[in-house]
Amino acid sequence: MKDEKTRTAGEREDMEHDDPEIRRLLRLWESPAVTSELNARVRESFRRQTAAATYWRRLFAISIPVPLPVAALVLIMLLLSATFALRNQSKATQDVSPLVEARLTAQSSAPDMKNDAPVVTRTSLAGFEPVTDMNVAVVPEISMR
Repeated sequence: MKDEKTRTAGEREDMEHDDPEIRRLLRLWESPAVTSELNARVRESFRRQTAAATYWRRLFAISIPVPLPVAALVLIMLLLSATFALRNQSKATQDVSPLVEARLTAQSSAPDMKNDAPVVTRTSLAGFEPVTDMNVAVVPEISMR
């Protein structure tokens, strides 16, 4: 026979229903009827609680249960997409920088010229050979009086 402490809740309940006096009392006892007043009080209490919260408060108080692995996956995807977007943006900024510099230089050196896009040429010293014959000419400065 089991000790009182080792019995499960279901076993204790079965023992109580085995008692003839308890069974007799359970058959005699009737729960009180639910009145319409109780229904009205419950309805009114519910309306007071839900009407007190504004639409915005209820909107921001909504909770959506999301499993932790799904939330972690969404967070990782957001971080990766932000990283790639910022990386692409910085590359685009680096590519435009020489053009912006050339335009600023052209505008500052020739303010009377049109604001056309500057011509940017890419040069390379591949295959460069120095000249064999060098002629130097000194040109005097012409002063205009």
